Amino acid sequence: MQQHQTKDKDLGTEMEQTGLGCQPAAQSPVAQSTERREPEWEADALQVDSIRVGERARKDLGDTDALARSIDKVGLLHPIVVTSDLLLVAGQRRLAAVRQLGWTHVPANIAADLNDALRFELASRDENTQRKDLLPSEMYAQAQRLEPLEQEAAHGRHNEQAKVNLGLTDNANFAPSEKGESRAKIAQAVGTSHGTLRKIETVVKAAEEDPETFDPMVAEMNKTGKVDRVYKRVLRFQSREKALAKVEDGTLLDMVDLREGDFREVLVDLPDESVALIFTDPPYDKASVPLYGDLAELAARVLVPGGSLITYSGRCALEEVMRLLGRHLTYWWLAAAKHNGASTRMPGKSVFAEWKPLLWYVKGSRRDQEFVSDFVTCGPPGEGFKKYHDWQQDIIPAQYYVERLTQEGETVLDPFVGSGTTLLAAVRANRCAVGAEIDPKAAKLARVRLSEALS
Repeated sequence: MQQHQTKDKDLGTEMEQTGLGCQPAAQSPVAQSTERREPEWEADALQVDSIRVGERARKDLGDTDALARSIDKVGLLHPIVVTSDLLLVAGQRRLAAVRQLGWTHVPANIAADLNDALRFELASRDENTQRKDLLPSEMYAQAQRLEPLEQEAAHGRHNEQAKVNLGLTDNANFAPSEKGESRAKIAQAVGTSHGTLRKIETVVKAAEEDPETFDPMVAEMNKTGKVDRVYKRVLRFQSREKALAKVEDGTLLDMVDLREGDFREVLVDLPDESVALIFTDPPYDKASVPLYGDLAELAARVLVPGGSLITYSGRCALEEVMRLLGRHLTYWWLAAAKHNGASTRMPGKSVFAEWKPLLWYVKGSRRDQEFVSDFVTCGPPGEGFKKYHDWQQDIIPAQYYVERLTQEGETVLDPFVGSGTTLLAAVRANRCAVGAEIDPKAAKLARVRLSEALS
C-alpha cells in the first residue's frame, strides 16, 4: 500500500500539521485563499462523497479550521483509513477538514485487518494525541470498533496455526506469538495501555448498567483524565453494593450496639458515667463544627470520671473545635496519626499534610498513669482500604488507644460510626462497643464490615 506524500517536507511545515510546532495564523481556511486546488497525489485517491462515516467514538471534532489551514499549506501528511467497503476507520477530523477545503478526492489507506488498521492508526495518531486527545470514554468506544477486525485476524491465525500443525504449510511469515497481543495492540491504537483501557472499560460498563450512579464518574474521568482514581471509586462502590446485597441486618455480636440516627437523639438513654473511651471522627466541613460542642456535652455526661475523648479534627477549624470541647472537658494532649502513603495537598495553604490531629480531652483528670505515645503511624493503604466508606480511617490509631486507655469489658463509644472502624477495634480488644450513625446506608455497611470481620 503506497503512502501519500507531499512535496513540501521542510521541518517547519511538517511540525505545524502534527501539532508539534507553532500554530498557523488564526485565519479562515476558506476565506483567506483565492485559489482552491487539490494536490497531486502519487497514490490513488477516493472520492470524498463515497466515504461512509457511520457511528463514531469521537463526538467533538474540535478546531477543524486550524487543521484545514495546515492541510491547505503542506498537504495531507497522513491519509485517512477506510475498510474495503469505504467505511471510515480513522481520520474523521482529516476528512472534515478536506471537505471544508472543497476537495473532491482524498488519499486513503484501505485496512484489510487489525495489523493494517494499527499501522495506519499509529501513523496518524499524532493528529489526535497532539492536537486533541481522545477522551477515555472515546478510547473505549474506538477500541470496541477495532475489536471485530481483531476477531477476524484471530480466526485467520487459528486457521494458519492449524495448517502448520498438520504440515500443510511452512509459512515462514506466520507469527503465533501475536495471539496474546491483540488487546495490547488495540489499546496502543487508541493511545493508551492495555491496563488503562481495561479500567476505562470497567467505568464505562458500570455507567451503562447504572447511569444515574456512574455517569457522573465517567464525566469526571473524561474531564480530569484520572482513570485510575475513578476506577478505584467504581470498584469501592460496587464492592459496597455487593456486601449490602448479601448480608442481613441484625447479625452482629451482642458486644456491639449500633444505632441509626443523630447521636444527639439516639444516645439520650445511654447511662451516665458508663463509657470509658470515646474515639471518633466527626465531619470536617465548616457547617459541622458545632457538632464538637454537642459531642463534648455528651462526653461530659457518659464518660466515667477520668475517661477520655479522642477525636479527629480538621486543621482549618482547630481553634474553634478546641474552644467547643474545652467548655465541658479538660484538654489533655494533642496526638498525631501519621499517614503511610501519599501526602495530601492543602489548597490555599501551600502545605503537604503528613498527619492527622487527634485531640485528647478527659473528664476531670485522667484516671490512669500509663505512658502512651502521642504519635501513631498508620498502616499502608491495603486492597480493601476505604472499601466501606470514602472517609474510612485506618484502624491502627483506634486499636492503639482502645487497648491502652480501657480495660476488657469496658465500653467504647463512637457517635460518628462511619465505616465502623472504632467499633471493630473495640470488639477485637474484647470491649463493648456502642455507636451512632446518621446515614442508614453507612450504618448498614458498618454492620457488613463487622459481620465479615468477626464471623
